[in-house]
Amino acid sequence: MNKPSVYVTFDYELFFGPHAGSVEACILSPTTRLISLGEQYGVRFTFFVDAGMLCAMRANLHRSDALKAQYQAITSQITELDRLGHVVQLHIHPHWEDAVLEGNSWRFDVTRYRIDHFSEADADGLIRRYHAELQSHINKPLTAFRAGGWCIQPFVNFRSAFEALGITTDSSLYANGYMNTYSHQFDFRGMPTDQIWRFSIDPMMKDAAGTFIEIPIAATAYSQFFYAKMLLNRLFKNSKYAVLGDGRAIGGGRKRQLQSILRGDHGVVSLDSFRCTQVENALRRYESRHSDGHFVIIAHPKALSQGSFEVLARLAKNHKLQFNVL
Repeated sequence: MNKPSVYVTFDYELFFGPHAGSVEACILSPTTRLISLGEQYGVRFTFFVDAGMLCAMRANLHRSDALKAQYQAITSQITELDRLGHVVQLHIHPHWEDAVLEGNSWRFDVTRYRIDHFSEADADGLIRRYHAELQSHINKPLTAFRAGGWCIQPFVNFRSAFEALGITTDSSLYANGYMNTYSHQFDFRGMPTDQIWRFSIDPMMKDAAGTFIEIPIAATAYSQFFYAKMLLNRLFKNSKYAVLGDGRAIGGGRKRQLQSILRGDHGVVSLDSFRCTQVENALRRYESRHSDGHFVIIAHPKALSQGSFEVLARLAKNHKLQFNVL
């Protein structure tokens, strides 16, 4: 009997709020644990690496010996991921163009958080630079992409560079996804209900002859009950779901957070922190409706918890033959 392919994907990056966090706690240490888990169960993951981070680090190497060591450690880990059979793919947060290194910490200005904050020419050049930096650390060609903050719209800002560079697959969309803040803007409401589709000029519009492929991130409903339990876990400081990274996120706005708590919402299936508690049920529901297909789980090394690793270990043990990479 056929079963869906399961893709466990990680956005490999720092935090972008008031405190970026340390490279060790947010990236290196949790990813080392992921490598060990992959070896233990014989499974492989997809890592969408924030190439803007690498470019910003490289540009500032002359300013800090500590940064040189961080850059060396990160690029060595990326090379190791590629060597071990994990897949490294392109992830872009363009606000790294305006990041400032203060001592050993990064200060972020998110005024230009999205690619569409840049002219088409500047965006094209940025994508090509970021691609070249990341590609220089791995052997396998980069072929897939995930937009930072899911901000893939409008796709015209990516299209020409992707065609030239051989980026053919996107995994940024998720069902009913919507956000409209200054930093984040995307609207995936009404996206195709297929599990995978081709497109040409807009990932929201199917085109059987399209150059590009969309493999969306799995999505699920999060109830008010879920958010109540999440808040209680934070209130009582349940270490099982405490984030391992030591930075702070941008946040989605207090109004949006309050609406989620009061009404529930629809979001990505994620291994991050307390959201990991919903992954296995979401996969079971998907399998009950689909005899095959593509179930893409998103996570971030910086936002994993001990509970995340426990859920991932069960997934690897119980669904090993379904694991795939983008």
